[in-house]
Amino acid sequence: MNVWFFLGGLAAIVFTMIDALRTTLAVRGGGPLTGQVAQGLWRGAQRLHRHTGGHRLLRVMGSVIFLTVIALWILMLWGGWTLAFLSAENAVVASATQAPADFWSRVYFTGFTLYTLGIGDYVPQGALWQVLTALASLNGLFLVTLALTYLVPVVSAAAQEHQLAGTIADLGATPEEIIERAWTGDGFEGLGQHLAPLISSIELHNQRHLIYPVLHYFHSAEARTAISVNIAVLDEALTLIAEGAAPGVRPASLTTQPARDAIAGLLSMLQQQYIEPAEAPPAPPSLDLLEAHGIPTVDAATYRQGIEAHTDRRRLLRAYVEQDGWSWDQVWQHPQRSA
Repeated sequence: MNVWFFLGGLAAIVFTMIDALRTTLAVRGGGPLTGQVAQGLWRGAQRLHRHTGGHRLLRVMGSVIFLTVIALWILMLWGGWTLAFLSAENAVVASATQAPADFWSRVYFTGFTLYTLGIGDYVPQGALWQVLTALASLNGLFLVTLALTYLVPVVSAAAQEHQLAGTIADLGATPEEIIERAWTGDGFEGLGQHLAPLISSIELHNQRHLIYPVLHYFHSAEARTAISVNIAVLDEALTLIAEGAAPGVRPASLTTQPARDAIAGLLSMLQQQYIEPAEAPPAPPSLDLLEAHGIPTVDAATYRQGIEAHTDRRRLLRAYVEQDGWSWDQVWQHPQRSA
């Protein structure tokens, strides 16, 4: 028996199952293989996106990444069990002649064992290999079932992500539009009732990223349903109100801070798992945006100091938008409804 073949196969099987279980069951992001493959494919798609300018490629990358990861799990499990069955000369034999199977016959036998019931032309010889064949069959069935049951909630979560983005967009397509609609002429009294339902949705979106790490790569080709753009739009509006509006008219902290905290939690998770802060924050929005709608403002020095306190947050927001294939201009310019 070739111990190295057997141990190598066992290592491949264990690594594959750890990655699959961590990706599908652990609430802490994807496994090591899933994370590296997903990020590599996404970066490649982004390079092509920058050359073409369209969103068609990014729109399908979530599905491409998901299916690629599943295919890698299947191939690695197949390879691992093949190495195990190659480790002994008489581990697999032809049922008709009892002659030891050659390399390709063992590859064929392993694939049939893992993912079908087999047809009996090759069989394991001896109690050890019979037990391992049964374990391999159970292992393959478990992995395929796990992958298929993981698919449905991922697709559902992607649809709910687009729904959340659309709900934010209904408040306003740009930060200025949100502010204009929220301003009543003497305050922002109605803003809280619109923010309240968004808080739980943003928190849930955060948790879904950890439960379904591939969700991060499901891209919307429409600005209205692009979650990164609309999270940035909402946060910029709340920042401008909180730091730019005069204390007498700005909403109470309890009205806006829970939503800002939910967004901060999302950005923190993204920084840990997916993005790095942009080199510089976007240019601060002008107080003129508030004054144009008759909203009393703080003085320029106070506003500048307040905005500077959010530098790290705004660097993350910019990175989130740009890593998702959009430009920061999309946040402040009235978007085209499709791209």
